[in-house]
Parts: sequence; C-alpha cells; structure tokens
Amino acid sequence: MSTKHIILGALMNGPAHGYSLKSGSAIKVLEEFGINDGQLYPLLKKMTRDGLIVREIEYRESGPNRHNYHITEAGRNEFISWLTGAEGEERMFRYEMIRKDEFLNKCMYFRFLDGGESDKKISVHVSETEAVIADFTRAYEDMKKKGFDHLHLMIIRYCIMNQETRLAWLKEMKKEFSKNKKSKKV
Repeated sequence: MSTKHIILGALMNGPAHGYSLKSGSAIKVLEEFGINDGQLYPLLKKMTRDGLIVREIEYRESGPNRHNYHITEAGRNEFISWLTGAEGEERMFRYEMIRKDEFLNKCMYFRFLDGGESDKKISVHVSETEAVIADFTRAYEDMKKKGFDHLHLMIIRYCIMNQETRLAWLKEMKKEFSKNKKSKKV
C-alpha cells in the first residue's frame, strides 16, 4: 500500500484538510510509513498536479487559511483500480514470514544463549506485544465510538487477534525455555 493510496482512501470518505489527514484514522498507517509534514504536503501537491485531488482554500478570519482536499474522478478511478487489482496481495511464500521477522530469526539460535538472556529477550517481546494489543484495543474502542464502519473495525480486530496469537506463542516459548533450562541442570 502506498501513501498515495492511503490518502486517496481517506478522501473517498469525504474532503479533508492536511491536518485532519495527519490526525485522523490514517495517521497510524502514515506513521508506519514514516511520513511527516515534510513529505505529506509535497505528496499532496504532486497528487494535485497529477489530477488525483483538488485543493480548495478555505479563507478564515481567525487562524490560518485551511487547504481542503477533495478526490477527483481520476483519483477515484486510481483508487478503485488499486483496490480491485491484485498487486501486493500475494500471500507470502512458506518462509517469508520468518525471513521478515528478525526476532523469529534470532529465536532459532537462542540455544546459544544462556537461559537468562533468551528469557530476557522473550520477556521484552511479551511486554511489547501486550502494549501493541492495548494500543489496537484503544484504537478499536475509539473507532467504534466514532462510528467507523464494520470493515474498519474488523481489520483492527484482525490485528488484535494476530497479536494475541503472537503473545500466546511468546508465553509458550518462554515456558519451553524454562523447561529446557531445568532439564539441563538435572
């Protein structure tokens, strides 16, 4: 998913100004892409030049003028084309998930660490995963209160379930290391 498509998707819901794009539901996704003001506004300008969006200036008596962005027909077509296309949807091949997760790669070699080190690393990941679950849960509740559609909520629910599975696995991994540590002492 490109930043352009995140913005087009947000504008499919209706017009928005730059700040609302940054502070709305798309913000978490944009942050994951590492997008900041210095990148967002030039991208909005490029998308305007490309005819995907139009900018309308809202003159205000108090405060700075607001630049509202609307999606154009060309922008809608681009978004729908991306949405219906298969690009990027290919499922990962068998070991792709392991290859892309550095922690999983390291887990394969934890036997070379003393028990305390592997336990510490797993504990850190347990804490981080619990924090991610809490963050997604807050986002889910907030989105629910704001009346987001069920599809957005289902995606967040999937993310929560995915992290809950990781958490259960981490806890199981921790028990396994603890058990192996005890059997080595005997």
